[in-house]
Amino acid sequence: MTSFNVSKIIVLESLRSTDKRTGEDLSKDLETLVIHKNSKIVIKYHWINTKLEFIDKLKQIEIDAKSGARPILHIECHGSSDGIELADNNFIAWNDIKSYFIKINEATNLNLFIVLAACYGGNIAKTIQTMDRAPCFATLGPTDSICPYEISKTLSIFYDRLISLHDGDAALESIFSEPLENGEYYFQRAEDLFKDVFSRLIKKQFEPNEMAKILEKNFHTP
Repeated sequence: MTSFNVSKIIVLESLRSTDKRTGEDLSKDLETLVIHKNSKIVIKYHWINTKLEFIDKLKQIEIDAKSGARPILHIECHGSSDGIELADNNFIAWNDIKSYFIKINEATNLNLFIVLAACYGGNIAKTIQTMDRAPCFATLGPTDSICPYEISKTLSIFYDRLISLHDGDAALESIFSEPLENGEYYFQRAEDLFKDVFSRLIKKQFEPNEMAKILEKNFHTP
């Protein structure tokens, strides 16, 4: 994938009280890894209870980004095809948080990478729409239900490759090579989506029938 800058990995975790805090465990492992690899990447962990806390934290991340931070935003929670569920059981639809992602992405100069560690987290790609500003550089998440063990195993490998090798492509290859019980990981770059839609529009515009319509509209003489 196109290179991007990473100065922080920010883990926002919001799970039920009975759930294993996989995000906190990941953060501790990453802190050990960056020390071992002498990496300058900063690891930050935040526990989130409510929607208000979640939104406030996104606003803080935007402010931090305006000062030069280039984060990977890792969100660990429960999810569905339509959005995410927080620790207090409140549901947040993708469209309700899209605007905050857009602001962070703009503050990072279109460098925000969002990892959604949740069931159906790959659906966060729905926030990338061709008629609106991009909410991120790229997204990564599972397409189906996923168990905590699978999340911990696959994303630990992903971050290990990313930090150890400084290679986003190698990190993605490592996670795609790990089969899941249900579905797979879905990676979407905003740039690729826009290019694909633009390409299809150009192709359609210059199909024979469409070209004839353009010629008739612009060069028709009475």
